[in-house]
Amino acid sequence: MELNMQKRTLIGSLIGLIVVIIVFLLSPTIVYEPHGMYLPLSPALKSVSATGVVIYPPDNAPMLAKTLGIVSVEMHADQLDLNTQQQVLAYAQDLAAKNGGTGIVPLKFFLGNSGILSTVLFQGKVIRPLNG
Repeated sequence: MELNMQKRTLIGSLIGLIVVIIVFLLSPTIVYEPHGMYLPLSPALKSVSATGVVIYPPDNAPMLAKTLGIVSVEMHADQLDLNTQQQVLAYAQDLAAKNGGTGIVPLKFFLGNSGILSTVLFQGKVIRPLNG
């Protein structure tokens, strides 16, 4: 009788372990990607290549430039690293390029860490210099 109870306990434990492993393997992995939006302040211009969008330092932006809009991008990550920041900036450049912007002047660049999840927030003014 004692041996029978041990077998039932062992079989029940193994089935429970197998169920836990299957649930763990079937659970989706979280992929963090940048998300954002473009808020137009003037009509969009012809799209340009995202590689041609320059991120100007705030104190070195062109004086004669048309402001096209504001771009805001956010991304969550397990860890803050240079790759995360580059993904956010590349997404902002893509949004600016789709609306004809050839430059972005940063307004806010926030790196936050709640201890569980890190956040990168970027806001910038999309411009197009009048001389180019």
